[in-house]
Formats: sequence, C-alpha cells, structure tokens
Amino acid sequence: MFDEEGRKIDLDTPRPRALAALSVKLMQEYIIWLEAEAARVRVEIAKRGNVKSAAEALFK
Repeated sequence: MFDEEGRKIDLDTPRPRALAALSVKLMQEYIIWLEAEAARVRVEIAKRGNVKSAAEALFK
C-alpha cells in the first residue's frame, strides 16, 4: 500500500490516533485497548526471557 506521495505504508507499525475527533468515551476505550496491548507485549517479552534463561541454563 502506498500513500498519496508514493511512499510505501508500513501497516505493521502502530500510528498515533488523531484524538481531537474522539469523544471522551472513545478515548477511554482506546486507553483500555492500549493497556491490553502493552500487557500482551509484556507477556511475550517474559516468554522470550524464560526461553533464553532455559537455554543458558542448559549450556552451563
């Protein structure tokens, strides 16, 4: 996908949302979603740390 100026758009990179047009309720829902996404990322980081620790223990 490309923008109006022909630059490739990276759909996997999160983009800040325009907040001016959102109601307070929608902004609160957006915060809940962001917090849930951050928690999901923290879980994945912890999993990878556990795998790394297990691998390091195996080779000690």
